[in-house]
Amino acid sequence: MKNRREIDGLRSIAVLPVILFHAGLTTFSGGFVGVDVFFVISGFLITGIILEGLERGTFSIAEFYERRARRILPALFVVIAACLPFASLWMLPEQLRSFAWSIVSVMLFASNILFWREQGYFAPSAELKPLLHTWSLAVEEQFYLLFPLILMFIWKLGRKWIVSAFVIGALVSLGLSEWGWRFAPTANFYLAPFRAWELLAGSLSALVLHRREPYKGDLAAALGLSAIVGSIFWFDGDTSFPGLYATIPVGGTALILVFGSRDTWVAKALSVPPLVGIGLISYSAYLWHQPLFAFARLRSIGEPSQALMLGLVAITLALAWLSWRFVEQPFRRRGHGPVPTRKAVFASSVIAMSAFAAVGAAGASFDEFSSGFRLPPGVTRDMSERIGEGDCMDRTVTEIAKYSDWFCRRGQLGAATKIGVYGDSHALSFLPALDSWGIKNHVEVRFTAMSTCIPLKDAFVLRRDSLRYDCNSRNHQAFSASAVKDFDAVVLIGRWALYTIGDKPGDFRYVGNEFDIKSDKAASNRAVIDRLGSTARFFSEARIPVILVHQAPVQLVSPEKPYFATTLDDISLDQAMLRTSVSLDHHRASYGRLQRAIDGAVRRSAGEFTTVDLAPILCAGATCRIGDAGHSSWYDMDHLSHWGAARTMPLLAPALTKAIADKKRSSGT
Repeated sequence: MKNRREIDGLRSIAVLPVILFHAGLTTFSGGFVGVDVFFVISGFLITGIILEGLERGTFSIAEFYERRARRILPALFVVIAACLPFASLWMLPEQLRSFAWSIVSVMLFASNILFWREQGYFAPSAELKPLLHTWSLAVEEQFYLLFPLILMFIWKLGRKWIVSAFVIGALVSLGLSEWGWRFAPTANFYLAPFRAWELLAGSLSALVLHRREPYKGDLAAALGLSAIVGSIFWFDGDTSFPGLYATIPVGGTALILVFGSRDTWVAKALSVPPLVGIGLISYSAYLWHQPLFAFARLRSIGEPSQALMLGLVAITLALAWLSWRFVEQPFRRRGHGPVPTRKAVFASSVIAMSAFAAVGAAGASFDEFSSGFRLPPGVTRDMSERIGEGDCMDRTVTEIAKYSDWFCRRGQLGAATKIGVYGDSHALSFLPALDSWGIKNHVEVRFTAMSTCIPLKDAFVLRRDSLRYDCNSRNHQAFSASAVKDFDAVVLIGRWALYTIGDKPGDFRYVGNEFDIKSDKAASNRAVIDRLGSTARFFSEARIPVILVHQAPVQLVSPEKPYFATTLDDISLDQAMLRTSVSLDHHRASYGRLQRAIDGAVRRSAGEFTTVDLAPILCAGATCRIGDAGHSSWYDMDHLSHWGAARTMPLLAPALTKAIADKKRSSGT
């Protein structure tokens, strides 16, 4: 296929925003669309190569996969090998196990599936995953596993069949993506069926230009470039993406490919040497940037400075040139170099992939691979424990028939005294402590929790993953009269500020009624106040006392970072905390803001609640400490660890004891 310098320039327009977006430059809030641009370019180039080979009768599946191996694997192996020592030094055991599994999944070209199962792309902890970006390589390789075979088959049927197959496939995939951002957003972002239409957009562009040069269309090419650049600066993490919004950068890329002949001003602009140079090293730049940024964030106590991240951008480009010059180029040459023959390519690829997979499997399986020995055992355990526990977390809609009341049972099972605990993911931190308290006090604890689901009667939360985790169904079932009739007290535990004022930038969930949840914070606040009142009235009519537990303070940094600093830099925990970008005083001030938000909502609801403030134990003076030298009170920045929640039981237990006694006294038992 004839080389087009403007495509190399277009690659630089794709890779630079991705890198700057991951570096934390908010100006490039839609920089992630660069990956979509890459998908279109990839589909265009690969389809063009296959079509030319089929037309000449020289296309070979073995040659196709040899070219892919030479193009993709050598630089990928180098980057993963470079990550290993830093991962072993700077990662927590749980992080290290996740990293080890990611190595295995990368070798299987299935990392997109792993990251889909773990978390969303825009989650804060995703920034700490060195191989997160390999999801896009997995999507491409999964697509190209079948695409050449399908194209070989329909080639014999004629051009109309090829066009029809590409168009139908793209429309089905785009329709699936438009459905996916509403009901399965994480799968929609990571999985190949939701992304195939972007690669097929490139394939259709290649089919349009088969046997001919690109059209000269200055206006169309300019429109395409404007669409890409506009997406980079206009989109952000809240954009419903991918889906119809993604047609803007995808369509823009296709316009440049089809109408951007070398005589157009867009092609001339994209063909300037700096852009072409970055485009040539774009694959290596893409590979290097995420590990550098992830390890910088892992090693820094607070968020790395912008100066450091910009410095890492420069280092990314320098490493990209080195790996392009000394890794990519030599391995792509046939007939000489490190792997001169096809047999050598396949044999060395299998050996290297097996070795990396073995290292990953060992790291995922054995504690000896972990770095936890450098931290006190209690801190390691507090950081590694899952906050959820089996059937007490996030029951799916399909389980309603099995668990009609949505509760799991803990404490003293079958005891005459029963309490109900309603919560979102913050409540799960208290599960072991409440279980122990229930056994000790002969109380059965019935527990229901769902992440990002405010625990209030008739509360409906705007969630795009509602098909799997249906907050609305949970609240409807768990607050029914039959579900609460045996309760002697009820405890509500939640991340209340998430639904009222937002406790971290960008974190907010809207509450409303079943058919009208507005993306409006004031409306959400009013809805929370209303639901607090209806919840209080519901339990008051049933003569069941209600305890509302205040939200735990939100820490300013991930809790593992100060602990690692104590070991890596041989300093005290207080010294490590003082290295954060803001003073410790902010912790208590921030917590007071969260308290006032829910207290004000409770007052305005006119509901009868006993509130439990966690500050007397978690905070001292102006500081809400992460923990002590031997334990961490936090699992992450906003969830308490099991140990931290257990610390607060001297505050919650008396309130529970009094509430149960009041209930029995009012019932005459």
